[in-house]
Amino acid sequence: MDLVKDYINIKKNISKNSSHFNITNDIIVPDFKPDIKKVLECYHDILIKDISFDNTKVTIVGAINYTLIYYSANFELNSIDHTAKFSHEISLSNIPENSVFDATINIENSEYELLNEKRIILKHIAVVSLKHNQQLKIDVISDIQDDDNMEILKENVCLPNYLGQNNEKLFFKENIEIEQNYPPLDQILKHNFNIKKTTYKIVDNKILVSGVFECTILYLPYDSRKNLSSITFEKNLSQVVNMPDISPDAKIDCNIKISDINFNILENSDGEHRIINCEAIFDVGVSAIVPKNITLVSDAYGFSDLVELDKETIYFDNIKDTLSENFYFKNTLNLNSPSADIKIYDVNTKILFSDYKLIDDQIVIDGILNISTLFQDDTDEENFKILDQEYPFKHILDCKIPPNMQSVSFKLTMQNIDYNINIENNLEFKININISAIIFFNDSSSITTNISKTPLDNKNVDNKPSIIVYFVRENDSLWSIAKKYLTTVNHIKITNGLTNDSLTPNQQLLIL
Repeated sequence: MDLVKDYINIKKNISKNSSHFNITNDIIVPDFKPDIKKVLECYHDILIKDISFDNTKVTIVGAINYTLIYYSANFELNSIDHTAKFSHEISLSNIPENSVFDATINIENSEYELLNEKRIILKHIAVVSLKHNQQLKIDVISDIQDDDNMEILKENVCLPNYLGQNNEKLFFKENIEIEQNYPPLDQILKHNFNIKKTTYKIVDNKILVSGVFECTILYLPYDSRKNLSSITFEKNLSQVVNMPDISPDAKIDCNIKISDINFNILENSDGEHRIINCEAIFDVGVSAIVPKNITLVSDAYGFSDLVELDKETIYFDNIKDTLSENFYFKNTLNLNSPSADIKIYDVNTKILFSDYKLIDDQIVIDGILNISTLFQDDTDEENFKILDQEYPFKHILDCKIPPNMQSVSFKLTMQNIDYNINIENNLEFKININISAIIFFNDSSSITTNISKTPLDNKNVDNKPSIIVYFVRENDSLWSIAKKYLTTVNHIKITNGLTNDSLTPNQQLLIL
C-alpha cells in the first residue's frame, strides 16, 4: 500500500490582544535653535519598525517622529524635529515558531509640559492591537496505490491555500523643486504625509503593489519668520513583491507603510533654496490566499483487511468577501477669530480610533477624526493659531454576514480634503475617506492524515452469505452498502442494472 500525499497551507487566527502603555520623551532645544517662548503645536507620527517574538512574548519596536512648532522671542516661528524610539512587550504563552503577527499602534491621549525655555516633556498613552495568526502546513492523503484488495472513496474539494506573508523595502529618493510663484525655503516646519490609492495587480507570477505618496510641506520662507507657505506634492510608488504559487484568482491583502522619512533643503542651479530632498523607506506588505483544488481520500475498506483511517478536522480562516468604498465626512470648525483676513495654511486629519460592530447584515464602523488647523489672522501679535477638534463619525457597510464570521479587517485612508472659509469666518471642510474591508469566517474541513490496515478474520470472510437481498434504508449509499458487504459499487450496479448512483428507500438490491 502506497499512500499518495498532498498538502494545504492554512492561516489560523490564534488570538487578538490589546494593550495600553505609556510613552514619555524629552525634547531639548539644540544650542543652534532659539529658546521656546510659547509652543504652538506638537505634532507626531508613530511608526512600527519591527515585530519579533520568542516562546513567551512579542516585542514591538517603533519610533515617534516629533515636530515641535513654537514661538521664539518677538513671536517668530521656529521648529524642532526629534525622533525617539520605543519598545513594548506583550506576554503570551507557548508561541509556536510558525506564528505571524500584525500590529497597529494608535495614540489615544497626548500632553506636553514646557518645563523651561529649553526643555519640553511629552507624555502619551498608546494602545497596540495585536493579531496572532499561525501558518500551518497540513499533509493529506489524496490517493492509495499498489493495493488491489482495497476500495477507496475520493472527493474533490476546493480549500483556501494560504501562501503566506511577504514584505519588501521600498527605498524612495526624490528632489522636489518649488516653482517660482512660491517663495524659496528657509526652514521646513512640518510635513504631513499619507499613502492613498493602494492597489495591486499580478504580473508574471509576482504582485505589483502601487500607491500614491502624498505630502504637504509647511515651511518658513527665506528671510521671513512671521510668514508661512506650503506646497503639496504627490509621487507614484510601486514595488514588486515575490509570492510563490500566486495565481490570478488569488485574494490579496496589501499595504504600504512608512517606516522612515527625512527631508533636506537644497539649492538649485541659481543658488536659491528651492529644492526639497525627500528620502523615505516604505514597508510594502502582501499576504495572499489562493483557492486550491485538492483530492481527499474520505473513506476506504479492504476485502481481506480491516482498514482504519486517521481523520482530523482542520479549522482555518477563509475570506467571505472584500469590500471597498469611499464616503465623505462634512463638518464646520469655528475658528473663533474676528479677523476679516484669515489664511489657512494646514488642515491635518488623523483617525484616532476606529472600531466596528455587526448589526444584521451591516458592519457599523465608529471612529473619531482629529482635525488640526493652522491658520493666520491679524488680530494680535500671535497671528498664527492652531485649533484641534475631534469629530465622531459613523459609516455603515452593507454586506452579507456569514453566521460563522470570525472577524473583519479594515483600513481607513484619507483620499483628499477640501475646505474653505464661509461668510461667518468658519472653516467648512469635506474629507473623502476610503474604507477597505476583508470579511473572514471560520471554516473547517475533515481530512485523512493516515491509513493503516490489519488482516481480517478469515472465518468471518468465508462465512459471508453468497447471495444477499438487501432493502435500501434511509441515508444508504452504494458506497456504504458495498463497504458493509465487502464488494464494490461497480459490482452492485452491474448486478442490479443500475445506470447511476441514486437509491430510494425500500429499493431491493441483489448482492452477489
